[in-house]
Amino acid sequence: MKKLEQNKKNNKGFSLVELIVVIAIMIVLVAVLAPVFTKYVEQSRRATDVQNANTIASAILVDVADGGDSATSVAVTEVTTTASLKSVPKVKGTVGDDTKFYYEYNATDNTVKVYVGNDTTKDWSGDLTDDAYAANYKNNTDKVSTTKLTVK
Repeated sequence: MKKLEQNKKNNKGFSLVELIVVIAIMIVLVAVLAPVFTKYVEQSRRATDVQNANTIASAILVDVADGGDSATSVAVTEVTTTASLKSVPKVKGTVGDDTKFYYEYNATDNTVKVYVGNDTTKDWSGDLTDDAYAANYKNNTDKVSTTKLTVK
């Protein structure tokens, strides 16, 4: 009986070695999972950009249909507030701090293309309203490869 009571007194918790092993295992798990988590966060941001681009395209088409904007073709132009779009969302993907949404309206076939890009270099990425490009944009974890468009 005395031996059992003595064991209870000596058993005060975890040893220092046990705690260090647990901390080391947690550090390894964080090191392995952090890049994967970061990738999914970036994919989510880019998916938001694609959704915002579709919203912008719809808003511009609504404004054209309502006669708010002229029904003539528009070259690549920065998206600003319109009657249907009270505020312009910010680009969330990692394509640069000065990156904005741009659009191009074609009156002949009544289509709108929405891009993300930088006005200072006149470089814009591909059309986010195009399903194939949008899928590539969402899955790309690097900066978007830009294609030069002719500025009118």
